[in-house]
Amino acid sequence: MVGMCCRYVGDRAVAEDLAHEAFLKAIEKSGSYHRLGSFDGWLMRINLNTTLDYLRRQPTFLSMDDGVETCHGASLHGLIKFGRNGFYGLKDAHGNVVVYPKYTDIQPFDEYRTGWAMVEIFGFKGFVDNSGKEVVAPQYDDIGKFGRYRDGCALVQKGKFYGLIDTTGKEVVPVTHKMSELIDFQQ
Repeated sequence: MVGMCCRYVGDRAVAEDLAHEAFLKAIEKSGSYHRLGSFDGWLMRINLNTTLDYLRRQPTFLSMDDGVETCHGASLHGLIKFGRNGFYGLKDAHGNVVVYPKYTDIQPFDEYRTGWAMVEIFGFKGFVDNSGKEVVAPQYDDIGKFGRYRDGCALVQKGKFYGLIDTTGKEVVPVTHKMSELIDFQQ
């Protein structure tokens, strides 16, 4: 837990405090763990959320005027991917920020679904649409391409469990199934 925090904040002492805080939150919320995924995954999500909350409160993370900015030239549905302080966002052709730089990666649009780009926050995947709206919050360990497994749906994974989301981002099959159980939903 400390190692994960340290990779994101870069300060061992702060990382130790964040891991301690996350562990206390986990103890406090232990009743909300329903064994739908691994305990380690549940604990690491609490750890990640605690770290992200800390980063959001930091002026260097929130400031749009500080830090190094890099443009990644390639146009994504008329939007330009840019980086600031190790996070990525999207700007329009006029330089207006459409997606605040809060993602650790942004993939090109249309690879998974027309008009959507996959985004990641520290390994958790989701989607934004071409207006910059987050249509699927980054919460999945992996997401397949729409229509590959079932028409109009994408396979999603959290830990050892799988489910399906539709083209609106709604879970149509909850992420509580083993892969072998999803074969019935393929039809």
